Amino acid sequence: MDPCYNQPSDIAIISMLTKNVDEAWVSIYDKYASMMYGIILNMTGNETLAGEILTDVFVKLRKGKLLSRVRAAP
Repeated sequence: MDPCYNQPSDIAIISMLTKNVDEAWVSIYDKYASMMYGIILNMTGNETLAGEILTDVFVKLRKGKLLSRVRAAP
């Protein structure tokens, strides 16, 4: 079974993130962390640095430093 099958849509996740719903943070991490890590690793060529950058992105997202640039659809 596809692990993404029961996940909310991107629009639903963004809407939940703007409301600081805890399960939205789990959903967005589960949905995108692996793909993002692969891209970052490809760009940096360094596993440790890729992990640190990925962590930094999610920490900044959680603190609202990146989310303020994203608006949920009405």
